Amino acid sequence: MSTRDDDDEGKLLGEYGVDLLGGSAAAEQQLQAGGVDPGAVLDTMSHVVAGVAEVKPPAALKARLMESLGKVNRFEWAVDRFAAMLKVGVDKASQLLMAMDEPASWQPGPVPGCELYYLDAPVAGAIAGFVRFNAGVTFPHHIHKGEESVLVLQGSLRDSDGTVLVTGTAERKGAGTEHAITALPGPPCIYAAVVLDGLDIPGYEL
Repeated sequence: MSTRDDDDEGKLLGEYGVDLLGGSAAAEQQLQAGGVDPGAVLDTMSHVVAGVAEVKPPAALKARLMESLGKVNRFEWAVDRFAAMLKVGVDKASQLLMAMDEPASWQPGPVPGCELYYLDAPVAGAIAGFVRFNAGVTFPHHIHKGEESVLVLQGSLRDSDGTVLVTGTAERKGAGTEHAITALPGPPCIYAAVVLDGLDIPGYEL
């Protein structure tokens, strides 16, 4: 089946065998270049698979697996940065990010399609939390009484000054700055924010 020795064939199969099963033309070409017949490999694999008896996992094992999947933090990449923003430990930051998916955590925001999730602020007089708003929704014009720190956790938004922030982007705005922001097409935009001394949204009480 091959013009190379068994070790070389083993390396080729280990690297390209699974891709070959997936119908990868590139994997087929690489195997052929190495002197391995892709057709023979597929025939052998089909015989092996046909001889394997189906094994159904115990119900308890499936339940544990589903439970563990449900506990995966989809914002794990942001834990350290969010912990620094909120001045909490990483374990606490991770818990807060995971709790974000609980519907009861949210309350209506200043406009339809926008929700707020308040957190304990790192310093007295500050406001901290998450903002979630759907694509096309504009968080209304507001004024920062103190410095604002923002970390985009999901989706993207456009600032009224034209700046676009995407997932993973952090930004700071100084005291006295003002703007509006609009969620761009895609999943609902979610960002974490800490605003020292709070902010003013005309016609809305935070």
